[in-house]
Parts: sequence; C-alpha cells; structure tokens
Amino acid sequence: MIRDLIEHLHSLKAEERRKTACRNMAKGAAIGTLVGLIVGVLFAPKSGKETRQLIADKSVDTAEAVKETVSGYVEELMVKVEMLEKKIRQHGQPECASEDTVSLS
Repeated sequence: MIRDLIEHLHSLKAEERRKTACRNMAKGAAIGTLVGLIVGVLFAPKSGKETRQLIADKSVDTAEAVKETVSGYVEELMVKVEMLEKKIRQHGQPECASEDTVSLS
C-alpha cells in the first residue's frame, strides 16, 4: 500500500516535470517562430502585400502545428487518466486521497 502510494507520487512528479518540459517546448517554439517571422519580414525583399500574405500563411501553419501538438498531448493524457482510473478501481483509492484533494489538472 505504501509502496503503491510512493510510486503514485513519483509518477505524479514525473508527469509534472513532463508537463513543464512540454510547456517550455511550446513557449520556445512560439518565441522561435515569432523571432523568425520578424527577421524574415525585416530582411525580405518583398512587397507589403506579399509580406502580409506570407505572415498570414505562416500564422496558419504555426497554429496548425500547435493544435496538432496539443491534441497529441491531450490524447496521451486521456490514456493516462483512463489507466489511473482503472488502477484506482482495481486497488481502491488511497486513504490519504479524497475527492477534495485529488486534482487531475
């Protein structure tokens, strides 16, 4: 029982580190895209109309990439939630965890 609780706490900590790494990666991707876009606009020998179209296209591409990445993480998280729910049903909820203290966010 205690070993299961310790393993559960370790898995929660690992999940939090993974979430932090994912957030940092998303932030880095967004910042890199923004910097690249600004540099491209500043040094691009194109007309304003072409540049605006390029910005619009790159914005759509970036939004789609972020959406795909987030969707993948959501699917992965849902699988883990289902596994955790199954484990809780099999072993019962630990005594120290109640509905008031358990948070999946």
